[in-house]
Amino acid sequence: MKPIKDAIKQLECMATNLMGEVQNGNGLATLNYVALDVAIQALQEKLERENGCEYCMGDTKELIDGETTLFITRDDEAFYADWNGQGDLEFKFCPMCGRKLEPKGV
Repeated sequence: MKPIKDAIKQLECMATNLMGEVQNGNGLATLNYVALDVAIQALQEKLERENGCEYCMGDTKELIDGETTLFITRDDEAFYADWNGQGDLEFKFCPMCGRKLEPKGV
């Protein structure tokens, strides 16, 4: 996570350095500033995904849609239960936040 945070800080510094040229109407500087802003946002989203969400971090969480309940355990294992029984699921990513699931038992 630290390399991502460091990269975000560096990109923010680069964007700040471009502000004078952007305010002077430099088109190339404006394009570069927009590109840096997009890169910063993408890295921030990646950082948020890596932190996980209430559904995939900590204790077992339930996602209920009325008929089927999905469970993600603290070991990143997923399974479901519905009126017909239950079974394992092979989720590669949390369906709520997109964090990569890495089952400990595999």
